[in-house]
Amino acid sequence: MKKVILLSSLFILFSCDDFTEKNLDTVTPANNVVNNADLLLGQTDQINSGSFSTEKLLANTGVFVVGPLIAQLDREISTLDTGINQYCATLTVLPNVTLDQLNAFRKPLQESWKKAMLTFHSLEVMKFGPAAEVSSTSMDSIYTFDGVDKCRVDIALLQAERNRLPRFSVIDNYNTRGLDSIEPLLFADPNKSRCDRVNPRVKAWFEKPLIEKEKTVCRYMTHLMSDITLKSSQLEKAWSVRGANYTSSMLKGTVGTSLEVTNKISQALFAMDTVIKDIKTSYPAGFEVRIEEQITKCPDATCPQATEHLYADMAFESLLASYKGFKYLFAGISAETGFNGYGIDDLLISRGFETIAKNILSNIDLAISKIEELKTSSFKTMLIDVDPTACEQTTAQDRKVEACALVWDIRKVTDILKNDYLVALAELSAPRQATGDND
Repeated sequence: MKKVILLSSLFILFSCDDFTEKNLDTVTPANNVVNNADLLLGQTDQINSGSFSTEKLLANTGVFVVGPLIAQLDREISTLDTGINQYCATLTVLPNVTLDQLNAFRKPLQESWKKAMLTFHSLEVMKFGPAAEVSSTSMDSIYTFDGVDKCRVDIALLQAERNRLPRFSVIDNYNTRGLDSIEPLLFADPNKSRCDRVNPRVKAWFEKPLIEKEKTVCRYMTHLMSDITLKSSQLEKAWSVRGANYTSSMLKGTVGTSLEVTNKISQALFAMDTVIKDIKTSYPAGFEVRIEEQITKCPDATCPQATEHLYADMAFESLLASYKGFKYLFAGISAETGFNGYGIDDLLISRGFETIAKNILSNIDLAISKIEELKTSSFKTMLIDVDPTACEQTTAQDRKVEACALVWDIRKVTDILKNDYLVALAELSAPRQATGDND
């Protein structure tokens, strides 16, 4: 939240299907929008100075919030790619390798993967524009989480052994591609299959000498990384000032009106509800959730195997990164410098709803503090042998079961987002998947 005098006249944002301009105080002429865009992009020190405007919100979001994180993700994926290629080159000249040696070789790669993965999670509530498109810039082509064990990766390894490597289209093969498919190859037991019912061919593959298996892993892993680095690079170019410069497109109206673009940014925040709260927290903890318009619930009291990052065991770290990403986007904060620029919170303030902005920020800070305390713990382990009755009696204040209390922590944020926030900004609406969902 930018602490400046807010004098502007702001329209309000969006409906995914029905945009209106009611309650607009002013409508800026198109030629002034272009001039303002050129000024802001040419003198970025002016973006967060003076009174609030929607153009400054869009410029700060692109120049200081989203753009730098996407560039960081691209650098970290490139570092991971270099490390994997060096590791695989080393393996090619080794006649044998022990499990201890393999684990030592993997360690720096695991750290590189974690860095890239956590940056991705910071961007998880920033899926708009190129990051949300069904194209080569889609973030879903870099990583997807479906809560399913990676048996398909084992089958892909069998095919890789015969040099039958998958051909990736834009976002197909989501369960055998991306950073999610790299995870078991770097973190899982190399002598144990991910398939519940191992077919004879998979079983025979896992019984081969370690060095032979790992060379096949390298064949598949380098193939995966070539696709991941390509998609990451294309996403970075879509945002870069040296490339397609999506920030410029937002400001100059070439990808929609400022109302429509602010709508896209605001709707991206709702991933905190539909993805982070429902799929990654509530479902594993045994709560009833809506996924793909279907009400569903874990078949047991809890579902430890449905937690994210089973192999790296870093579910809490990924949640923390997503919570922080939400705060960055909502408040207009640069992850790089920590500078607090113009964000959606300032839009609320400009309309006289400072209390709502403060409530969202105070509750996300509380959720962040609770996850900070747990980030080195295991969410998967915490969900084993949970007492269902104690879970039902748990609240954010009465934390009988910590794993269940975490759901109530983040629900404090999403409840405001789906109610007071949308009432205050009357032209805004939740994305389709978040509508009709009051949990």
